[in-house]
Amino acid sequence: MLLKTGRNHLVYLHETYQLMRLNQILFLLLSSIAFFSCKTQESALAPTLTILVEPGYTSKDTAGSIDSIVLFKVTATSNHNILKSIALFLSTNRGASAEVDRTVLSVNTATWETSQKLEGFVGDTLHYVISAIDDNGKSTSISVNINLRSILRDFKIDTIRQRIYNKFDTTRVAYNLNTGERLSFTDLSSVKDIVDLSSYTDSQVVFNKTWGSGHGTSQFIQVDAAFFSGASQTKSLEDEWLRLSSLATPTISNIAKGNYYLIKTRQKNISFDLYVIHITDILETTDDNSDYIEFSYKGG
Repeated sequence: MLLKTGRNHLVYLHETYQLMRLNQILFLLLSSIAFFSCKTQESALAPTLTILVEPGYTSKDTAGSIDSIVLFKVTATSNHNILKSIALFLSTNRGASAEVDRTVLSVNTATWETSQKLEGFVGDTLHYVISAIDDNGKSTSISVNINLRSILRDFKIDTIRQRIYNKFDTTRVAYNLNTGERLSFTDLSSVKDIVDLSSYTDSQVVFNKTWGSGHGTSQFIQVDAAFFSGASQTKSLEDEWLRLSSLATPTISNIAKGNYYLIKTRQKNISFDLYVIHITDILETTDDNSDYIEFSYKGG
């Protein structure tokens, strides 16, 4: 009886051992499958993406007119299984990027086109990135830069004898170059392309002959008389700005009669925001509220 029990126990141990070995082999097999699956996923090629060169479509870096429409057309092929999507991203002057268009896919190969309105200011660079995303998470991207230019035309504004008084006048202290309006202290800062920056020291107004802007985005560059005289169309202001923009400052001081300034306002919702100004007169008086700078200007 003891012998039989002993044999049964040996049989039980053998069967248990065999079962453990089988489980070990199964575990190793499954681990290998998972490992090689991950390696295959990691080593899978990213999708192929090609931007098409066709009439009417943009395929490389270029210049474009503000408010015009740009068209992109691409083909993409998955090198793994299927494409998940193709997306278009946009950043301005290399700032934060945002998605502006996307198509969701579930095919191996796709052709996609998208259109975009060019919005911004003269001199801005629109950085477009087209990305094809595979179902394995791999992606391929193509980028295109578009430098914004204006549509060639004559200036909308060419006017003389405009004035900005020292800011303690309160009613005539700023100017909207886009509309040709003189503004008061209480008008919206968002439309004040030029504001007087007089100061108040020891109970006296100091007429600094310095300008800035209410919205804080105007930029000033001193130019010469010949440029002012010869400027008649948008392209001339545009070219001068692109040539000298590195010299631009948010304020201009020591303003003097006979000086000329190129101003870029970046006022919101204004596509062409360049103007050239000629300082025609400066009046400084003992009356705190009567000092002014008189100017002619054109642009817009």
